[in-house]
Amino acid sequence: EKEFIPELYERRLAPQQKVNHFRNYQELCRKDQLIKNLKKHKKML
Repeated sequence: EKEFIPELYERRLAPQQKVNHFRNYQELCRKDQLIKNLKKHKKML
């Protein structure tokens, strides 16, 4: 999995750490953005 990770990240990561490679990961990781998206999804249903 490390073949796509730039060398800069590889030096800073511990063996157990992973790099998040999803686009717009802030919308999944930040609680305020997650709630906003869940409410938006609920309206669509």
